[in-house]
Amino acid sequence: MEHITIPASCRHVRLVDHNQQNIGFYSYEAYLQYITLAPQQHHLDYRESGDILVDCENPVLGKTDGPIVINTRPVSQSFTFTRRLLEEGFRVLVAPASRTAPLSAEHQLPAALQCLGNYSHILLTSREGVEHLARMLAMANMDAASAPPVLAIGQGTRQACEARNLRVEYVADTSEAAAFARELCQHYKPSNSRFLLARGAGGREILPDTLRHHGFAVEELHLYHSEGIAHPGEFLQRTVDRKPDFVVFTSSFAAGYFLDRVRDSGILWQVPIITIGPPTTATVKQRGYQILAQAATFDTDGLLSTLHEYTAK
Repeated sequence: MEHITIPASCRHVRLVDHNQQNIGFYSYEAYLQYITLAPQQHHLDYRESGDILVDCENPVLGKTDGPIVINTRPVSQSFTFTRRLLEEGFRVLVAPASRTAPLSAEHQLPAALQCLGNYSHILLTSREGVEHLARMLAMANMDAASAPPVLAIGQGTRQACEARNLRVEYVADTSEAAAFARELCQHYKPSNSRFLLARGAGGREILPDTLRHHGFAVEELHLYHSEGIAHPGEFLQRTVDRKPDFVVFTSSFAAGYFLDRVRDSGILWQVPIITIGPPTTATVKQRGYQILAQAATFDTDGLLSTLHEYTAK
């Protein structure tokens, strides 16, 4: 039997993939650290036995004496933000609130992609959307570089597009959907624009509704859906008992699912909450919780800035 121990200081560690059927975990914390460090294994389920057993040196990542942050970002994005937190002196409890799964079966190609040339631009609002779109294009043997140019929210989305050879024509100065829509209305004309909004199912309607209100033709392509991760109540209680300094929520879905799980587990939640923007803040308040702060700008840079600000107080 092979044993793997995840070191507490893991900034530059990426675990080697193994056969998913053979992996077991000494603890739920080791499981979450493993799928964070090996996000291509994000559909792996937690179990306690296997030919390969994974343990963690410490449930809290990082070897500094810095503040402890609970990172609830989706599994596919957890490692990137965890690494940034560690680099900036924070310690991290990884507790991804969700994972994503593609909507289309591998043998099916969405109609929108079959007539991709009919669109003037593709609208992409997240790294997640970029990855799932690139997967669909590859599945259909379509050249990403030949796809319509991308209009993107945020530098992270732009970077993901460039890594996948998608042409980016415009990057919004904002990370908020309503402001993105206003920018597009200022820079493009309805008469020669037909947008394909490629994103996850269940997204807020403010972006397409605003564009349509201004006369733009907008069609949607749902690439994936989010699945909440039902963390055991025992894990959530252990997390609270470790007295973390902050919990960060970067989407309404994550905030709602995580806090519902906390409530259903009968846990008194007193960890200060920092959110990425207004929709997430609204979801937290709808669940009956108050926030400590909202990110200075509605992206991960804004979250980090706000974390530093409140650490210094």
